[in-house]
Amino acid sequence: MEIWDVINSKTAYRIAGNEVWDVAAGSTAYRIDGSDVWDVAAGRTAYRIDGNEVWDVAAGKTVYRINGSDVWDVAAGRTAFRIDGASNKTSGARRESQKPSVFWAFVFFLVRPFFELQSHRGYSVSRKEWWGMLFRMILLFFVLGMILTFAGVASDVAWIITMIIPMIPITVFSIRRMRDIGRPWWWILIPIANFVMCGFYPSKN
Repeated sequence: MEIWDVINSKTAYRIAGNEVWDVAAGSTAYRIDGSDVWDVAAGRTAYRIDGNEVWDVAAGKTVYRINGSDVWDVAAGRTAFRIDGASNKTSGARRESQKPSVFWAFVFFLVRPFFELQSHRGYSVSRKEWWGMLFRMILLFFVLGMILTFAGVASDVAWIITMIIPMIPITVFSIRRMRDIGRPWWWILIPIANFVMCGFYPSKN
């Protein structure tokens, strides 16, 4: 957890466990013991935290109020710190780092059937699993088509790629679906019938 100095626009402290690290000094400035905040250099309790108020023990008064991620300086009448880098560069960097996570989650969503080709559960698939795979492969078909088009790949080559890659899981899952409904695998070679049987026939179990 980081404590951002609003005035100086920099990280003032980092909190790890019960220790508060002074970034500028490169050392532990405070230790938190329950509601007490111990000043390591002075060897005494510097602050006490009571609810959302931070009490200065030496001065005998409330010096800060915590409101969500903001730490309000009572004397100055303004926000002095923000906890965990909210609304500063740190949070901005965190938001930026989250963007690739969403992207890779979508990629994994699309290609998940490929990882399930070698699944130990691969002897059969349920109707729900087959529809899930088909939905992903339709999306993958369009995504691959757009990527290859923007990449300048020749249309005939792009068409072959976008057809072959999704057909791998479709074929494997359809064979397993036939096993699930108790039919021979070669039923997948019969147009329309293969779609109806894979998509709508109940499991024999």
